[in-house]
Amino acid sequence: MSTLKDIAKHTNVSVSTVSRVLNEDQTLNVNPHTRQAILNYAKKIGYQKKPKKKTHNLVGVIIWIEQSHELNDPYFMEIRHGIEKAAEASNTFLMTIYKKHDQYALEKLTDVDGLICIGKFTDQEIDAFKTVSKHLVFVDSSPRPHEHDSIMIDYYQSTNDVITYLLNKKHRSIGFLGGEETFNSYRIKGEYRERYTRQILIEHALYNPQHFHIGKFSVESGYQMMNSALSEPLAKAYFCANDMIAFGAMKALHEHNITIPNDIELIGFNDVAQAAYTHPALTTIKVYTEKMGEEALKSLIETMHTKNKLPIKKIMPTKLIKRQSA
Repeated sequence: MSTLKDIAKHTNVSVSTVSRVLNEDQTLNVNPHTRQAILNYAKKIGYQKKPKKKTHNLVGVIIWIEQSHELNDPYFMEIRHGIEKAAEASNTFLMTIYKKHDQYALEKLTDVDGLICIGKFTDQEIDAFKTVSKHLVFVDSSPRPHEHDSIMIDYYQSTNDVITYLLNKKHRSIGFLGGEETFNSYRIKGEYRERYTRQILIEHALYNPQHFHIGKFSVESGYQMMNSALSEPLAKAYFCANDMIAFGAMKALHEHNITIPNDIELIGFNDVAQAAYTHPALTTIKVYTEKMGEEALKSLIETMHTKNKLPIKKIMPTKLIKRQSA
């Protein structure tokens, strides 16, 4: 195997000079004949330059919603922002794709070192992701905990915090406004907040199915669900599966001159920036979405550079932010 030392010996120059010539160092002051002699001999003996050591990571980010839907619910957008901030600090380049027509353009994710998958995915989709890279980290789901790292919210504890707070205020009529999640046009049964709210209320003998309304994770759906709820006796307090639903519910209540919190109390989920500026300000569960993104990238980089690493599920805490709406 030919080496720089062989070329240096044959051309009667130092190894350093050979290296700088072969790496096209334009600052090197060397005789043109000597430069050409080095190049000619390197070609003659078939010398191959060692590839430069990679100095950055290239990570693919897969988001399970269409890009146009990201504005309807900032949750996934804020996770993405957390990944982007962490990438800037860790010399990592990102390539992001969204679901489009129930498919992912995986062919765009060329030469990536690993994937961060945000949302929920089928087994077939996960198998397809593994053809792109064996290094996967999931955010907001943990489909294969024995194979891949995941970042999850403690949905049970956050839901329990909401219901406990309302029970401590002596509420015995508690409703829920939620959103459905879909896989390729099919609804996923048992969204966490809906499931745990129902479970906890049943445990306290307070569950009333008439006070449960399921629509979409949007302002428009929150408005429609609350208008639908107004056609029958209302609960005294409603837990909304995200802040956008709560904003829509507020609008419907304002239009019917129902005051918050005197007549009805509302609690949201996520603590988006607007939550502190509604009238009244929205009591909500704070989710550390950007931190979730940061932790996802940290987990992926560790996975890519650690042999025989055991997969880890990180459960992110939440916090009840008490404002005027409840």
